[in-house]
Amino acid sequence: CNPVWGCSFKFDVFRIDTAMRIGIYRAGLGWGLLQDELLGRVEIPFLDLEDWSGCPIGRVIEPEDPESIPAGACMFLELQCTLEWL
Repeated sequence: CNPVWGCSFKFDVFRIDTAMRIGIYRAGLGWGLLQDELLGRVEIPFLDLEDWSGCPIGRVIEPEDPESIPAGACMFLELQCTLEWL
């Protein structure tokens, strides 16, 4: 699954005791000559998503290179999920 900002996406979950792992990338520059750069990741348990279903949820992103951001600063991801168990 490779969603873009501002779009909805849907995927099947088969176990509730797992988590959604999100990687945040900076698009490569130079007309595709440079690869996308991984900025950081965050892992959110599906049980947390179920508790916050339909509401905004925020998480701090763990940077791939901790030295890349100034001391005391952080990257933050806000998303809104809706879970439908079938």
